Parts: sequence; C-alpha cells; structure tokens
Amino acid sequence: MEQTVAFGPHFMTLDQELLRVLTAGDAARLEELLRRQDQTHSHVAVNVQAAAAPPGAVAAPPWQGASCLLLGVTSNGSTALHLAASRGHAELAALRCERAPSLVATRNRGLDTPLHCAAKAGHRGALCARNCLSATALFEAVRHGHAAVVDLLMVLAPELASVATNCGVSPLYLAATTDSLQMVRALLRPSQDGTPSPVSFSGPAGRTALHAAAEANFQPGMAQEMLAWEPEGPSLLSRVDSSGRTPLHFAALYGRLDVVQLFLAVPTSVELAHIADSHGQFPLHAAAMKGNTRVLDELMKKCPDHHELVDDKAAFTVPGGFSSERTAILASRFAFRAFIVSNTTAFLFSTVATCFLMYGTKSSSSVPLNHRLQYNSLASGLVPVAAQFMIAAFAFGSHLVLGDANPRSLPSCTFGLRLRCSSASQESGSPCTMRLEERYGGEPGGEGF
Repeated sequence: MEQTVAFGPHFMTLDQELLRVLTAGDAARLEELLRRQDQTHSHVAVNVQAAAAPPGAVAAPPWQGASCLLLGVTSNGSTALHLAASRGHAELAALRCERAPSLVATRNRGLDTPLHCAAKAGHRGALCARNCLSATALFEAVRHGHAAVVDLLMVLAPELASVATNCGVSPLYLAATTDSLQMVRALLRPSQDGTPSPVSFSGPAGRTALHAAAEANFQPGMAQEMLAWEPEGPSLLSRVDSSGRTPLHFAALYGRLDVVQLFLAVPTSVELAHIADSHGQFPLHAAAMKGNTRVLDELMKKCPDHHELVDDKAAFTVPGGFSSERTAILASRFAFRAFIVSNTTAFLFSTVATCFLMYGTKSSSSVPLNHRLQYNSLASGLVPVAAQFMIAAFAFGSHLVLGDANPRSLPSCTFGLRLRCSSASQESGSPCTMRLEERYGGEPGGEGF
C-alpha cells in the first residue's frame, strides 16, 4: 500500500501527472502545470484525504506560500525536489526552489534532503541551478530567512556561496542587509576540510558585504565577524564602491559609533580615515553632514590634521553651488553672469600686471631700461583695475548668496562702481579711462539680479 506524508490533519500523495513530468525532466510542462494551478486555484493536483495518517508517516513542515502541487510526496517520502535533484534536472530544481524554498531542507524516509540525493547521484549541476532571478538555492534560502537551510547548504555545497546573481548581489551581502548574524556566520564558516569559506562578498554598485554591515542597525557583531574572516576580511576595509566610498564612509554616514570604533582599531586606521570618495569627501565630511558629533570625535582622534582635509568642492566653487548635473544653480541670474565677468577680468588683469612687473623689475641688459619703465607703468595701472574688479566680483557673489536669504544684507539703492586704468599714454595727456556703472534695486530677489 502506498505510504504518504502527513500534512496537518490531512496527508497527500504526489500527483501522477507531476511524477511523469519530473521523470521526463520536462520544464515547459511543469511551468504549464504550475501556471494552470495559479490561474484556477485548483487542488486536484494533490490527493488530499481526510483520514488519519498511517503509521510511520513522516511529518511534513508547514510550507507557507508554496504551491500545493509541490507538497505531495512519493511512497518513500521524497518530494518533487528530491526527484528532480536525484535525476540531475537543474532547471526543474530551480523552479521548485523558487516556488517552495523550504523543500530544500525536507527529508525523506531515509533522512536525505534533496541535496543529499543530488550529491549521491553526482549531479552537482542541480545544486548550482539558478531560477529566473539568476539566484541559486542558497540565495533563495537567505532571501527567505531560512537559516537552517543555509547551514545545510554550506555543509553540502559551500561553493554556492561564491555565486552571485546577475546584478552582482552575493548571498553574504544579502544576509548582511537582512541583519541576520546567524546566516552571516554560517556563510563565513570554514569548510569541513578546514579551508576558508569560498563566499563572495560582492554587492550592487561595487559595494561589499562590509558596506552593508556598516549601515546595519541591529547586529553590531556582524562587521566584526566579517573582519575576522581570513584572508579576505581585513582587505574589505579599503575596498570602495562606485562612488569611491569605503565601509568607514558608510559607518560615519549612518552614525554607527560602534562600527567606526571597530574600523579605527585596526593598524591601518590612519590611512583608512584619509581615503576620499569620488567627490573628494572623507569619512570626517560624512559624519559632519549628518551631525554625528560622537563619530566626529573618534575620527578627529585619528586625524590630527583634520583641518587640512578638504573636499573637491572646497577647492573651487561658485555662488549658489552646483546641481547634481554639475551645472551652476544660479547660472540664469544676471548677477551671476556679472560675477563671472568681473572675476575673469580681475584674474586676467592681475596676471598681465604680474608679468609686466616680472619684466619691469628684471635687472638684465637684455631688457632695455625704457621698456622696463614702460612695463612698470602699465603694471601700476593694471593692479588697481584688477583690485576693483575683484571687489565687484565679491559684491555680485555676496548678493547672489545673501540677497534672497537676507534682502537687507546689501543695500537696494543705486550703487556705482568706477574703474580707472592708467597707461603709459597718460604721460602724453591722453588718459585711458574705463567706467562701469550698474544700478539695481526694486524688489529683493527679483529676476533682474
């Protein structure tokens, strides 16, 4: 008589049509059966009998969310996943892991899991099968929080830990984002032969699992477990993501004081604190932006030269700053264009005046005396012109930055700026005079300026 598996108050046998599909390895037919059941919500795929479970029946776990088509078993207690794994049908195994990941840890009457069946039959491909999300059984077990399944998979097929999805997400990174310290420890545990775990630490956007652990809020020991992982663990501290940020940047940004102290306790902490991201920002800047004073104190202890750490925005900026597209925010304002013209003119005039002074003060026979006098005269006229343009640039820049926030920071009445430049022709009575007069007023913060 066919033995069955108890499922709550009922017991179920494997559907015969499903059994034929599993034996033939027909993935297309299996997808059709599952799709038909999803559409009709039919229960004819399994034999549910309201009777007491026969003696010796193996209790099945409550597979929440699994398709009832997959919950039946054969006479020896093997599930659909046992059959697919023992025959090496990787694609079918992937479909079952996607629909019912808990089946991976289910044991038959011989106490074998589907992984044991695949290993006995020599079908390693079934263990590494991927579903439509390019995820392995280990990845799905981590995603659904089945720590026991993760532990079992790391014993039977530890190489699965080195397989990431097409998006670059590894099981270790996923476990770190879910704050599961138990699964992180299982993934980092050395193999049975004593070799280090082959687990991959990759994540999206170039991040590593340590980046994810640095921002986790509930498991302070997770980052410590990763640092203790030999030989890769310590090297993760200096790895950067696509934005150039290290795990220390993340810990400082999210205010993880315990993680910051852990990272700064390593021998290379001084070099680590001086790594800037692609925007030139150091971990000190990340902590300052979020106002994390305690994190700032820890970083400043390791960075006695913190006053010298400036980002690329401090090297050169314009009034109003830049947008995310790296364009000037106030570029459409007239005062901004006036600032650019004044600033550029001041730079050009001061540069030319410096060159004239260099030649005018050069005591060499190669430069005639009358030429040196002329150069000195030109320089003496260009320097005050450059200074007045610099003042004008400062005035325009101050108005752009402070005008809208504090309308009375600059007088709204008429303001005139007169620039005079003298040249050598002044000796002949023909002065060269340049005037720049601007008037602005009206409503503060108006579109004119």
